Amino acid sequence: MHAQRTILVFASVFRGTVIVQANQDLDGGTACSYEHESQHDVYKERLTTYYFFALVVCLVVTVTVAIIMTKFLEGIKRWRSSRRKRLNQDTDSGAADEGQTGNDTIDSTWGKRVPAHKPLNHVPYGFSVPFRKNGQVITEHTPLHPIEPGYLRISLSSAQRSEHMRSPCARSGHIAVIDAKKQYMYVYGGFARFHSREVTFQQLWRFNLLSRSWTYIPTVNEGPETCCSQSAVLIGSDLVTFGGTGVPFALVNSNEIHVCSLGDKQPTWNTIEISGPKPSRRFGQSLTYDKERNALWICAGTDGFNFVMDVWKLDIETKTWHEATAGILPNDDVPRGRYRHETILDGDKLLVIGGGWPNPSIGTFMNAIDAFDVSKSCWISVPTQPDPTTNEYPEARRSHSVSVIGRHMYIFGGTGGFGVHKDVWYLDLDSYTWHKVETWLEATYFHTTVLTETGFISFGGVENITHDRMPEERTNAVTSYRVKVPKLFHMCLEAIATEKSFMTDNCLEILPADIVSRLSPSCLQ
Repeated sequence: MHAQRTILVFASVFRGTVIVQANQDLDGGTACSYEHESQHDVYKERLTTYYFFALVVCLVVTVTVAIIMTKFLEGIKRWRSSRRKRLNQDTDSGAADEGQTGNDTIDSTWGKRVPAHKPLNHVPYGFSVPFRKNGQVITEHTPLHPIEPGYLRISLSSAQRSEHMRSPCARSGHIAVIDAKKQYMYVYGGFARFHSREVTFQQLWRFNLLSRSWTYIPTVNEGPETCCSQSAVLIGSDLVTFGGTGVPFALVNSNEIHVCSLGDKQPTWNTIEISGPKPSRRFGQSLTYDKERNALWICAGTDGFNFVMDVWKLDIETKTWHEATAGILPNDDVPRGRYRHETILDGDKLLVIGGGWPNPSIGTFMNAIDAFDVSKSCWISVPTQPDPTTNEYPEARRSHSVSVIGRHMYIFGGTGGFGVHKDVWYLDLDSYTWHKVETWLEATYFHTTVLTETGFISFGGVENITHDRMPEERTNAVTSYRVKVPKLFHMCLEAIATEKSFMTDNCLEILPADIVSRLSPSCLQ
């Protein structure tokens, strides 16, 4: 019978040896135990060789990737530098046609240049320039018939090329008010991203509705740094703002009233001292001016963590805060807290239109409108009727805009979380019936609209929903939507203002005084 041998191998990490114990066969052989140190040394030498080889490979790959990335980044830097020089030359050539040195003024004021949102708009913070080709301004959209209701994308007139044509760059979350008498739209604040850098704009801009030109308005002091998702109204010549947040969002919020006197040659920002308990710091709230009661109504908003649904009244004469919802219990049919809604005052009812929450990113539905009765200090629900033709309601949304023209309340844009709306609806405030309006407006949210004699004007906003592979796309477009035919007087003003050949001393002498006062050089800047 052949001998059988059992081999037991024990690996010891600490001893670093391999012990092989051999047992003789069952016939009475002898057992022996010995150490194969030589075999262990071979294994150790092989492992050392493998580790060294792997380390060399990793080092070579790392160095190769670093060299490739360095060359790639240098190529991008050279491309950006050449593109910047080319665009600056184009801008300088257009400014030179007007006898200006556009870059010197901007650089001395704003310093470093940053690529803007549009591919051909390479400009410093807060500025953009019109599209140019051979020194001529390119119109993005051809307007409709001048007296036909509808929309048009306002572009700048080639006859008015000057340093004032530089417009505020693409942004969202800003505020806008309109001086209907002077035909001025004022824009302040807002937010944008430049190559992952977050920027806010503490700048005041003025858009002339007649000449369709932008002018940057320098102020004596800086405006509020919480210039995102503020709320604002124009009272006389005073721009009144409340609340807002800065960057990073929700870390710096405001509950102050700021006033900027637009009637001054160089406006000044002031913080108004208000007595009484103040509303909590917030942004995304609404602000409504009550001319009959000489008061401001503030509704809802968020601090970034909690969404409230309170209503505050500011008595302008006494400069005192009053919480209108102080005596209402949470179970007294209080609507859910929200932000980025809009409010209008219809008699004694403060109608809360839309609004929502970012997570989940939804808005409130429009088949019933939450309202606060300012005379009875209670919440009520106002049912609405669908469109008689389509039997539909507007989709739930937030970050939209609201404009009241006569007894019609128009809503435009906004988001419901799954897309951006480009539809326009109006609510008949007598029958509370919704009507859908056929339009071709661009989808947008976080924009602003101001009311005009013939409709409303929209500026800025975000045009898409952000996800991992598609960043936010903001716009600085000015879009005018007409709901009725403008008056002949207004059409004549627009025609004269956009045609520079009319703005001569001889022509101004033969025009009526009312027209001359509106078309003075200071008005057209």
